[in-house]
Amino acid sequence: MTNAARYLGLIIATFPELRSALEEEDDGIYSKTHVFTNAINAAIVRGDWDMVQRAYELMDRILREDPSDEVYNVVYVSFVEHLDFTDPKNGEAAKRLLTPRLLQAWHELEEYWRKLHEERKRETGRQPRPS
Repeated sequence: MTNAARYLGLIIATFPELRSALEEEDDGIYSKTHVFTNAINAAIVRGDWDMVQRAYELMDRILREDPSDEVYNVVYVSFVEHLDFTDPKNGEAAKRLLTPRLLQAWHELEEYWRKLHEERKRETGRQPRPS
């Protein structure tokens, strides 16, 4: 079993209600993780803290148990990077629930994007358009 297949199996085992949506997505582990992340973002908006907390704990566990580049990239790029903390009612509360490992990942991604924007600004002499 590949790291990605094991990872997906853990998500389905923890969130059986997402099985059908995850299995319908056939574009690979990154797309399947986006489906999962979208479900967690919806849980943030609803204030479903149990679901959010279980997701954070699962992703933390996955990173801890499998530090391979494949899993690291999937968790960082398809999960942490796409968590949406902009909801005016629940966004900040959801961010405060991040495990220390996921919060570190979020800060690393924020720093990466900040540096990328600064570099782009220096190269072009203007502020980059928001993505």
